[in-house]
Parts: sequence; structure tokens; C-alpha cells
Amino acid sequence: VQKNNGFLVYAGGDDVLALLPLEDALNCALALQSAYMEVFAVRKVSDTDKDGNRTYSISAAVIYAHMKLPLTLVLKDSHRLLDDVAKEATGRDAIAVRVWKPGGAQLTWAMKWGDRGTNVTVLNKLVSEFQSAEEGEPGHASKPLFRIRERLEMLKGAKGAVGFGEAIVKKLLVAEYATSGVLSKEEQKQKIAENRIGALLPHCKNPDDSYGAEAAMLLRFLAQKGVER
Repeated sequence: VQKNNGFLVYAGGDDVLALLPLEDALNCALALQSAYMEVFAVRKVSDTDKDGNRTYSISAAVIYAHMKLPLTLVLKDSHRLLDDVAKEATGRDAIAVRVWKPGGAQLTWAMKWGDRGTNVTVLNKLVSEFQSAEEGEPGHASKPLFRIRERLEMLKGAKGAVGFGEAIVKKLLVAEYATSGVLSKEEQKQKIAENRIGALLPHCKNPDDSYGAEAAMLLRFLAQKGVER
């Protein structure tokens, strides 16, 4: 927690509560997940199934909240986010994120950690790329991501089994990104669009194979460091 500029409230048993800057929260969650899994791998070798696969995991809830929101509200919601979203809805071994603003909760996103936290690592990389692009061209983190949200909302509830496979959705979103105007100065804008959409799209997929825009809006929020432009 300290390495990520945070303040540790408590750490007891398998529970951790910490306050962190916006920029460091996901990195800290990922580091904690990695540390816990290493410890359990050494000390909980008996927690395996008949095939020798591990049966232990750790789930996390990360809430981005405005500094003027009551801390009691944030703490109560963090328990709901952990229990109802990360564990129940996502099936444990997952991270759930919620963004609160003065007007209320803005978005909720959740996903399995992936092997060695790969899914969070990919999201962090996208955040860094969009932040760099935003510095060069203000609005980069908004214009294409809003257009992506519009297209994903059109597909909301549509599953791959009924004709909207990931390849088709990816082509649609790549086209939206490449023609949004924010990549006009890039020589390889098609390749950039394909790489970024390819990394983002799995984070937009729900457990029932439908698509949602929460990951895109979380990416926008983090890339802009919570500041509305």
C-alpha cells in the first residue's frame, strides 16, 4: 500500500482496507492480489481439488469517490460491491470497480483477474496510452470512447449466439475509433485502433456474452484522472 502512495487503514486475516490516490488504486489492488496469491500458494497447498488445482482466490472492490462524499457511505458501498458484484455476480476471483460522483454512482465494472492479473494489467496499459494521447490532443479520451459507448449500447443484450460475434463487434468499434478524427495525425491509425479495441473489447463483455460500455467509460474516467472536460 505504501509503495502505491496509499494509507493502510487495516490488514487482518485476509482483509485489507486502504485509501489511495486515483492514479494508484488499480496498481495497488493488483499488487495485493499478487502478494496474497503468492502467500496462499506457499501456505495453503492443501486448498486444492482432486486434480491439484487451487481452490483459493481473492476478490477486490475499488471505489473512486469524490473527496466530499461521506466516508460511511463509501465504506458501506464497498462491502456491497465486494459481496454482490465481485463475488456473487462475477463468481469470485474478480475485481469490481465503481465510480461515485457527487450526483451518485456513475458506473460499475467487474471482471475476473485473469492469469496473474492480466486483465487489470491490460486495462492499466490502455489507461496509460489514452492518457498520453489526451496530453497530445485533448478530447482523445472522450470522443472515440463516447462513440464506442453508443455502439455498444446499440448491441446491449445482443449475444454472440444471435449473430453478434466478437469479430463483428470489433470491426464495428475499430471503424468508429479510426474515423472519430482523433487519430488523424497517426500514420498507422488503423493498426492503433485495432490494437486498442482488441485490448478493450474483452473488458466490455458480460458473463452472458452481451456487451456493455462500462469498461469504456471507466477507461475514460481513469485516462482523464476523474476530471470532466
